[in-house]
Amino acid sequence: MSAGDILILLVLTLVLALIFRSASRKKKTGCSGDCAHCGQVDWEKIRCELREEKERKMKEESTRKRS
Repeated sequence: MSAGDILILLVLTLVLALIFRSASRKKKTGCSGDCAHCGQVDWEKIRCELREEKERKMKEESTRKRS
């Protein structure tokens, strides 16, 4: 193995170690990244807010067209 090979191996090892450390820390917080299965998110409230925002934008557009 040349010095370049060893350097590349060390860099890859460091990157993998950082990835595993990040995954380990994320797992400890309880967040799996799958928001659909999270009990802390009120999806109905989010849908309602999006619907209200869409209605507000449509109302603004219709007001502009009238002017």
